Amino acid sequence: MEPTDCGADDLTRLKSVQGRVRSLAKNPWIADAFRVAFPDFLTLSDRFRAQKSAVHATELRLARELLAQGWLHDPKARDNSPCLVVRVEGLCPVALDDRIQDYRYGQGPSRPVRTTRFSGEAMPEELERECAAVALAALDRDAIFRAPELPGEMAEAMGTEYAAALAAGTHTKIPWEIVLSRPADWVEPADPNGLNPAELARFPKAELLTIALYRLGGLADLGAVTPLVPEPAATGDEKRDTREYAAWRARLPIHHLHRDQRQPALVAKALPPDIAEQLLSVVEAWAEGEAATRVKSLYASTNRDNTGIGGKDTDWNDVQRRLLAKRARGDTYTGDRPLGRELGCSPATIKKAIKVSELLKGWKARTAGLRAAPKAASIGTLLSDRMLQKKEMAPDDILPDDDVDAAMARLIDQARPEERAKLNALDAAGRRELVATYHAQYRDVEPSPLEPNKPGKRPHRVNAPKRA
Repeated sequence: MEPTDCGADDLTRLKSVQGRVRSLAKNPWIADAFRVAFPDFLTLSDRFRAQKSAVHATELRLARELLAQGWLHDPKARDNSPCLVVRVEGLCPVALDDRIQDYRYGQGPSRPVRTTRFSGEAMPEELERECAAVALAALDRDAIFRAPELPGEMAEAMGTEYAAALAAGTHTKIPWEIVLSRPADWVEPADPNGLNPAELARFPKAELLTIALYRLGGLADLGAVTPLVPEPAATGDEKRDTREYAAWRARLPIHHLHRDQRQPALVAKALPPDIAEQLLSVVEAWAEGEAATRVKSLYASTNRDNTGIGGKDTDWNDVQRRLLAKRARGDTYTGDRPLGRELGCSPATIKKAIKVSELLKGWKARTAGLRAAPKAASIGTLLSDRMLQKKEMAPDDILPDDDVDAAMARLIDQARPEERAKLNALDAAGRRELVATYHAQYRDVEPSPLEPNKPGKRPHRVNAPKRA
């Protein structure tokens, strides 16, 4: 990627990246990659949510184990070692709330949210065990209340009970914080939605490319008349449709309050230009490598080895298909070497393609040395001549069905509009008889037995000796 002036305005730099992305996307297979990246990014997001849910479940399990032992703050986490904090809001008896006032921190107008993380003087063990029991009850209630399978009536009853306890003045609401010692093997899942360089560096190369295509695709689509990634179509699944549309809009580097606007403005803070330039480098490096791979693949496909022929040559199967097409058009066999020049392959390939096909062997035997038959001056003349031909054809004169079909196709193509209806109305016997008449009418284009290498010329007349 070309370097950008470090002194350039952030918005100007981002617009420069936008233009280069749009130029890249003019290549069809690169544009396809931007489109494919959208569902791939949704898969990454689903995986992150599942991993985050599993991590949270582990945090709750560790918190429950700590509270069951009578601790709010893990003793192993009091020496400034790495820790985890689990927060849960729940009820606390007013009397207990009054007793723990001296062990809170972070109170005051600038920090209105009360916590139960303790520092300085240690809380008496008996008081901490009492707090841990109340916090454990709050944790269990919260787990039940948030369960997706909880019936609506039960959720409503739990909410009513909670509100009644507060209204009665016997309990107060406290955001409990349980401080855990972080396990040595603890790993937070990488978030594909983030733009932190350290976070993005955690992804494998292929997944980082997906994220880059997703982000830059949104940058290119902002303000575009025809977006690279079209708006997801509604499926009738409200949850799925909402999620896909939200992810589609979240690609756009705009202010989060402007996501519902029809034409929101580009905001550099939503996609910092230094991140955008690094993501563009990832895409450009991939595009260069992919282009080289495609060129090599194309070269290999046109220079592959053919078994039985020797050396590199065009695929004989492709040559065979093209020869069959020539046969169907009524073209003649002109020789291995001329056909090789015409089709861009060796005479040996022509020979092999014909050798393994009965149709092509028959085509070669019938048309070798012939000129292409001239067009009929009038299909009507052929139809008239056919009506005059009544004698039964010899077995050797009966044409294969494929030859009849090919000849009829050629005749219909050459016929005038009013004659095509008559040709299409012929039955199988009539079609065969008409083609036989056509071949007989132009038999003079066959090579002379006396001069087989000069097709189309009239045979020499042999003059009888003059009588004495």
